[in-house]
Amino acid sequence: MTTSIFIFLLLFTIQHIRADCQNETSAESTFVYRRVCYFANWAAKRYDNISRLTPEDIDPFLCTHINFAFGKVLESLNIAPYEEDDLKGWTANSKGMYERILKLKEANPDLRVLLSVGGWTHASRGFNEVSKSAANIKTFVKNSVKFLRDNKFDGLDLDWEYPGAKDQGAEPHSKTGYTKLVKKLSRVFKREAERTGQEKLLLTCATAAARHRIEAGYEVEEVCKYFDFVSVMTYDYHGSWDGKTGHNSPLYAMRNERKKFREWNINSSMHVWEELGCPKEKLNIGLSAYGRAFSLFGETGMNNGKPISKKKSSIGVKASAAEAGKYTREAGVLAYYEICELLQNNPSNRVFWHRQMSVPYVASKSLWIGFDNVRSVTLKMQFLKEHGYGGVIIWSLDLDDKTGETCHEGPFPIFNAAKRELLILPEHLADRNKKCSDENVTVTSEHLHSKTTQMGDDLLAYRDRISLALCANRHEDIITMSKTYLTTFRDIPPNDRQMLYSTYQKLILDFNFKSYWKLISTGLKDKIELKYLESIENKIDYLCNDIVEMIDNYFLASKLNEDLDIIYTLRQRADFLFFNSSIARPATKQIILQSALRSYTEGVERSRLTLAINEPERVLIQLRKCACEVQLSNGSCSSETYFELVNEIQQMKSSSISCDPQLIGQMESYRLELDKLRFHIFSFLTIDERQVVEETCKQWYNLLRNSHQLAFHSVVQLHALIEDVPVPTKLGRVLPRWTRLTRDSSKPAQAIDPRPYGYIQQYLKRFRSDIKHLHIDVEQHDVSCRFVLCQLLTLFGPEQCSQGRQIRTFSVRFISHNPLLMKSQDIIQALRIFFQYDASKNHRHSLISCDLSGLTISLDDDTILLLTKNNPCLRKLNLQDQSLVCILTPFCILQIIDMLKSLEDLWIDMVSLSDEFILMLVMEEENEQKTSKRATLKHLGVRIRREEKFSDEIDISLWQKLREKYPHLKMTLNFGLTTPLNRIRAYMNANLRLPVQTLIINTPIPVVDELYLAADSFAGTLENMHICTSGQWAALTRTPNFTKAVVYIAYQCIHLRTLYVDVALNPDAIEDIYRLHPHLKEPGASKLLLTDCPTHTINPEDMGDLFG
Repeated sequence: MTTSIFIFLLLFTIQHIRADCQNETSAESTFVYRRVCYFANWAAKRYDNISRLTPEDIDPFLCTHINFAFGKVLESLNIAPYEEDDLKGWTANSKGMYERILKLKEANPDLRVLLSVGGWTHASRGFNEVSKSAANIKTFVKNSVKFLRDNKFDGLDLDWEYPGAKDQGAEPHSKTGYTKLVKKLSRVFKREAERTGQEKLLLTCATAAARHRIEAGYEVEEVCKYFDFVSVMTYDYHGSWDGKTGHNSPLYAMRNERKKFREWNINSSMHVWEELGCPKEKLNIGLSAYGRAFSLFGETGMNNGKPISKKKSSIGVKASAAEAGKYTREAGVLAYYEICELLQNNPSNRVFWHRQMSVPYVASKSLWIGFDNVRSVTLKMQFLKEHGYGGVIIWSLDLDDKTGETCHEGPFPIFNAAKRELLILPEHLADRNKKCSDENVTVTSEHLHSKTTQMGDDLLAYRDRISLALCANRHEDIITMSKTYLTTFRDIPPNDRQMLYSTYQKLILDFNFKSYWKLISTGLKDKIELKYLESIENKIDYLCNDIVEMIDNYFLASKLNEDLDIIYTLRQRADFLFFNSSIARPATKQIILQSALRSYTEGVERSRLTLAINEPERVLIQLRKCACEVQLSNGSCSSETYFELVNEIQQMKSSSISCDPQLIGQMESYRLELDKLRFHIFSFLTIDERQVVEETCKQWYNLLRNSHQLAFHSVVQLHALIEDVPVPTKLGRVLPRWTRLTRDSSKPAQAIDPRPYGYIQQYLKRFRSDIKHLHIDVEQHDVSCRFVLCQLLTLFGPEQCSQGRQIRTFSVRFISHNPLLMKSQDIIQALRIFFQYDASKNHRHSLISCDLSGLTISLDDDTILLLTKNNPCLRKLNLQDQSLVCILTPFCILQIIDMLKSLEDLWIDMVSLSDEFILMLVMEEENEQKTSKRATLKHLGVRIRREEKFSDEIDISLWQKLREKYPHLKMTLNFGLTTPLNRIRAYMNANLRLPVQTLIINTPIPVVDELYLAADSFAGTLENMHICTSGQWAALTRTPNFTKAVVYIAYQCIHLRTLYVDVALNPDAIEDIYRLHPHLKEPGASKLLLTDCPTHTINPEDMGDLFG
């Protein structure tokens, strides 16, 4: 029974492989790059023989597809011919254009002819009406199928230029409507083919190349699922509408090009489509058989290809549309044969080659033309093949030299140049075609899985099956057949394993880049299918584990292995595990990394015994081992591993100086990667951690002692320490050892002992003129920590920094309880010394960010005014200290606003605000010069606490004026634990219309009504919401009405990005919230719990008159 099922499944698999191979390639099962040619129906109506092109003039084998341009989309939801003679000829006996173009298929049955609907002049007419509703789409699709079948077309090419483009008449629904239309067309085409037995109608499109058009008009990843191929119109990047010269279709960007135009080239446009999720094999690049011509103004003409003016390049000089060609008769456009004629008739018109853009251009004193010739077309086709794109479209057949008599390059030189290059297949595709088309390879289940064949004979059959699967691009079947082979013969020869490794890597990368990362990057704007995201992670996890299991069970124990095979297999095993760790859950990540590290380590040991010093594989394994250790240790690898790696690179380089320049270059790249890794590791270590690193070895000692760059970002942590047993270092020194105290530890006396912090002081003293970012954490309950903090702050005062300092961002934070409460005058005095450094005369030395919110001492007016006076370039200032009472006066805040003209982000307490503060922000200055210097406030953080009950309310009209003055202002409202309830309601008043972006409510009591008020008042602006509760009060807060209020917040606030709730919610409520905002399932985006997780612990007697 098992055998028969197995044979049935195998036959089924082989049938699908052959079917896919035939569908994907031509009738002979060969791979062919698409060559899509546009035939313009008006071309046959020209009178001269040079420009007139009829269907009979076209070589039937020149193209793989011909798009007939164009058909019309009517508002009656029908497709109609553009010209009267498309359906029927002008006379009774003459044939229509449709019939004449389709006659080419008699000579070439593999040719496919599609009807292209739309076009530039058609714009969005008709398409808007079609895409307006599902009913309209259904009617249009039904009519389209009938029209295409009645006229014997092979498919439909949508040339809507462009959905989402308001300047082209597209309506707001056009982007989503386009997706719905494409989806419906694809499904109906497929069902119609299954029902009638006819070949499925092809569905293709011509699309924009500029990023802004793409993002505005297409849901790329979705529509690419349904198109058979997507043709990107990578031409018309520049033209006379720019008012200056620019190439029609550059392959690459020009160096130093303006940011706006940096992506206006084929290379960038194609990468945009890939980046947004379209498979590259479905993409066609665009070529034009015409050039964009410019008439140059006066002295900005060219002399021997060089500008007469002082501009360095002929690109970007002022110009207008050149005179229309005598055949095409459109200003600014010249057909390829017209350009050839201009070059032949006027010797001053010379062709130059732009190396950076890889395209030709014509230049003379009065004329400039950007166009393509045989050379540039050949380069673009090579680019197409190198990047794995599926084909090319060319506009249009009538613009090429049809007879070859004008340009003397043979008939259709542009089209034939593309054809010649695309017929030369890359090696892997040529091999694939050979194996796919070999009629002698007849694969049956008996042939593939004969129990009587020897391993050597069946290995050939296995390779044939793998080649056939590769032909059909069915990677899953390669894995299935390899597993079947392993079950029978227990091994695959080392040379054949590479295909299996590549297959797993291909599938993993496909899942990772085409689905997983694209889903994350675009999902927050639109929809994010979290179940799909999870399935992608599971597939990557399964694939990594599957190949590792195969390596463990079969390959590592293989008798066919040589030493090099074992080394390579170990690295492959570790690589798959290391990759898997990037998407693994935290619980399993460490386990996976440790397993990878063991494989890398064993690979290193074996490579020492087997591989020559100049073998790159040896260094590569060592480098990856170091990277793995960095992941495991959160930022550092062991000195032993590091120096092994350094020695490997140095030995490898020294042993190959005279023999292999390419290898030397590879070693330099390893060294650069190593230097980056090392600098990255050291840069985020705190200063006390750098002391430990210094004592590891002399090289690291010298690096940390002399690296000024590492000092740019300095993090100081002052912990309470006690002396322990001294420890010898690797450099031979014996250093005192200090152990961190816990609250339960006992310390002999509260005497000041600065010895544990000597290295920190020396380091900051040595590099104080280099430090740009200074962040200090202090356990301020310890007297030694407070003493050292004061010394460090004084170190950066004006007396000791006479040579200048460069600190741009500064923060200090207390990280333990504060027994001194309001008596920390020594720290206040040290802060004043730190702020006395006067940067008002040299703004490069001014602080731009100062965060004092981590202090548990009250900041006074004198200290803050000293800070603002000497640092006029401050942009961010956080004054919300953690003291019990705010003593900053409204006068102080007014002075801050008056002095800090660049202030963008201010965090203060509501008690420090006043009507005058708002007035100063909103009033119009009479002096225009002063008005231009007024601070443009972008964010205002306001904390409201118990003392607010004693202050006056700010006039509602002033809040409204502030909002009008700064329409982009965002606010953070933070209601403290002791905020009176009536004050919470007052600031959530809908009449205030505060632009609240972040709302934090610390509360021990239910705030149901307040949440409803917040949802209604801040619906259009609220992005972040945090509802904190307090210990034993959580049960009081946890009510059905509270849960409903939280869900209402999620329903009303459409821009919600984060939601933290410390009170338990029921599962239904959590599910509703995630349904409304799926991105809240992302790590760190929300905290929605089924059990209480209180943020605070509070005693009832501390509540005071909380209820106001």
